[in-house]
Amino acid sequence: LPLWKGVRFAAVALGAVAAALGARCADRYPLLSALPGPCAPCVCSDVGVLKGCPYHAELRESILWISGRGVTAVAEGALEGNEGASLVYLHENALETLPAGVFDGLRNPMAIRLDRNKIAELPPGLFDGLGPLQVLYMGHNRLEELPPGLFDALGGLRALDLRSNRLRHLPSETFRGLQHISAIDVSANNISHPIGAGTFALPDLAFVSLAHNPIQSMEAGAFGGSLEHAWLTGSNLTCAGLARAGGLPPSGAGCTDEGVCGAVFAVAPIGNGVCDERADPQYNTAECLWDGGDCD
Repeated sequence: LPLWKGVRFAAVALGAVAAALGARCADRYPLLSALPGPCAPCVCSDVGVLKGCPYHAELRESILWISGRGVTAVAEGALEGNEGASLVYLHENALETLPAGVFDGLRNPMAIRLDRNKIAELPPGLFDGLGPLQVLYMGHNRLEELPPGLFDALGGLRALDLRSNRLRHLPSETFRGLQHISAIDVSANNISHPIGAGTFALPDLAFVSLAHNPIQSMEAGAFGGSLEHAWLTGSNLTCAGLARAGGLPPSGAGCTDEGVCGAVFAVAPIGNGVCDERADPQYNTAECLWDGGDCD
């Protein structure tokens, strides 16, 4: 069986955060959760446009947990009053985009979840001012391209999940602002353009998943010397070919191109051999970057 090769970010693991801050708002404040509307205890219009979260602001909630509420759009200023929120969860909704400046004012954000929506485009500068952010989930959306400089202000980001979108090209400057990033997952996209020199040559970048993309080639110097493992499972590239082309650094980083189910970086259910069950005993989930484990 393939050996586990991955990294877990304890400081922002959902299990640790949930244990520290308690259960979901809907569980802790049943009277508020009973209010009508698809995203109570926040306020929505009849068509699911998020207008604001005054209850969270009044209670000084550290988690804005607005997932699975049928939210179709977010109004400008909807998160005002919640500047102290460290976790913003908008995943599993029906968002197609977000207004510029929606996250303005967040003083110490740790994690933002936008995964499992219908997001097809994002405004430039969406994440400006979010330097402390450590984890950003944007997987399982409909993004075909990213605005130039989208991540330039995220100097503190440690993990970026872009898997299962429709991205076709990653310009070499896409991730240039991510000076402390440890893991990037762009698996299961439509990336076919060559990966240019320097695209993943970031000071702390250790884990990169390019699995399940129709990538044709990769220039020498695409990865930096900090790389520990790259996943190419289900792509047109092989580790041997990549090494011959100078795609892997001289440090001898690991590479996986076949024999596993595919690279995954995200919150994954426990019980199918994905992660350490100690990561989140309360919600039965965990965060990890893994090489597919047992495919049986």
